[in-house]
Amino acid sequence: MKVFRHPQIHQDWVQLLLVASSLFFLWSPVCFSGANEEWEAILLFDKGPGRQPVSRQDALELARDHFNRQLKALQTFILTNPHDPRVYDARLRQAGVLAAMGKMDNQPRFVEQAMAQLVALERDESLPPHLRADVAFRRISLSMQGAQTNLLHLRQSIANIVEDFARRFPSDKRAARLLVEAATLWDDQPNKKRDMLERALHLTQEEELKLRIKDDFLRLDKLGKPLDLKFSSIQGKEVDLQSLRGKVVAIVFWSASSPQSLLWLKNFRSVAVNIPPSQFAVLTLSLDTEIKPVRQVLQEMHVDWPTYFDGKGWENAIARAYGINALPTLWLVDKQGILRTINASANYETWIRRLTHGS
Repeated sequence: MKVFRHPQIHQDWVQLLLVASSLFFLWSPVCFSGANEEWEAILLFDKGPGRQPVSRQDALELARDHFNRQLKALQTFILTNPHDPRVYDARLRQAGVLAAMGKMDNQPRFVEQAMAQLVALERDESLPPHLRADVAFRRISLSMQGAQTNLLHLRQSIANIVEDFARRFPSDKRAARLLVEAATLWDDQPNKKRDMLERALHLTQEEELKLRIKDDFLRLDKLGKPLDLKFSSIQGKEVDLQSLRGKVVAIVFWSASSPQSLLWLKNFRSVAVNIPPSQFAVLTLSLDTEIKPVRQVLQEMHVDWPTYFDGKGWENAIARAYGINALPTLWLVDKQGILRTINASANYETWIRRLTHGS
């Protein structure tokens, strides 16, 4: 998971999915005998299991018990109150619980059941029209989450379902958000990426999403072109990207105050240090406001990667000029000095292998 400059408008794939078990919809008051009491009991599950786990195993067992009891309560409500308008919410919650159980215990059959329920619910002609977008959104989110391990291979399918959602529900603010997220998979096809971002910009009324798209366009304009990067490093050296021609260069934007950045850096380092320096170089840009933790992280990782720091955080001069709005972010420059990817943090091993052997 990344840290975003505008976190309130970002929803990554996992966040797009597993909130389904705590959804709230506005239903008309209903007074079926016992239904209100049953529904109140269901809503209590949104507060969680009721106690803090003492270990990872305890947490898993606690979650399983909580999900199972929640699932049973939902199934009972659906069976005993088939004409209650809240049954749609119950069915949607049921799919969310199944998906969460499947993800937690790596049980694809639960995820498949969740998907089948969402598809059936979306096709249900009795579904109130204003809820159809919510069901479609959950179905799309579940599809995206299921594609996490092979996003690039499945990106056309993802683009298709996202674009279909935007066509069907153009006034739904999630349409633009989904388009922006799906566009992150198309770095190697700038025209496709630009089309999706322009469509999102046309649809959205959210100022902060517009700012994110503006940043995305800034980065996109640099893709496939020679990159000009010069800075004075905290190590006291002058860095000029042009002097590194002949090597693949990783440019890492990160922050010592971001746990996600630190975890990612640790994994990235294990790969980077094993690539011959004659073929590969790493430059980093810290979006921090204090220099001490930056030096400490580099020292603890036993690396001396040239690092730019100006103490301005998200307003870091280079980061702003390059439209950086998420951390960690990894750019890769090929041996000819051409920026080849602006979104390689998730699949950098594939990209580095391709560029070191193929460029």
